Amino acid sequence: MDFKSEYKNKIELIDKHIENYLDNLSGIDDTLKVALKYSVLNGGKRIRSILLMECAKIFGVEYKNSINLAMAIEFIHAYSLVHDDLPAMDNSDFRRGQPSCHKKYGETMAILTGDSLLNLAFEVICNECQNGEKYVCAAQKISNASGIFGMINGQVKDIKISSKKDATESELISLIEQKTMALIRAAAVSGAIIGSASENEINLIDKYSYHLGLAFQIRDDIEDEMEDIAEQNDCPNFLNVLGKDTAIERLRYHKDKSNEYLMHFVHNEFLLSLNRYLFD
Repeated sequence: MDFKSEYKNKIELIDKHIENYLDNLSGIDDTLKVALKYSVLNGGKRIRSILLMECAKIFGVEYKNSINLAMAIEFIHAYSLVHDDLPAMDNSDFRRGQPSCHKKYGETMAILTGDSLLNLAFEVICNECQNGEKYVCAAQKISNASGIFGMINGQVKDIKISSKKDATESELISLIEQKTMALIRAAAVSGAIIGSASENEINLIDKYSYHLGLAFQIRDDIEDEMEDIAEQNDCPNFLNVLGKDTAIERLRYHKDKSNEYLMHFVHNEFLLSLNRYLFD
């Protein structure tokens, strides 16, 4: 398997699906539509949407039957980034090398763009619920991860921990479990759910995505340090809480555990290659 080509093709498939969906929206302000496309189609790795589609594929679900949920996941992720970048939150002027939404279109439009993406995600998810109880269960999983029991509570923890000079590893993990990992786990588990996976199989997918999510965050913190971002940021992260050597050890541990849980499944080649691509 040529992993890089296959990965690129999957990103293009998802991006094209998102672009077509947004282009076909009618009855909304042109500026809002442009801001929506700017915020979603901005070069993301599509880890969450690919996880959903690939975990569904493990259990025999074709992409055409999972791509709308995957798109909704990307809308939710994009909304969270738009709002995270706002002056009242992280006050970030750039996102993936481009001006953040509020710098490009103004703070008011950025708030409305984030609100629109979140609501649009659940319009898509509700439509998918017509496909049966499995999709309703997936919708519940995604809703839980996106709301006060997941990403929002994680953001609250982030605000509170940002001023602490003595944050512990357990506090940091508790934050990351909700802010970053909740949607990653929901994406993977939702794919298994719509694939009619057993309770044990869903549990294995959840453990796989848990360790993937932690490894993903640690890798981001290490990359930030390499780009001299971490040195400018006093907020607790795995680098300044654990030190670089221990952070690298944790990254290897969680990558290996993620692989370990993947080995329970036959059709795991792409996801194993994704782990190598992300963490090696």
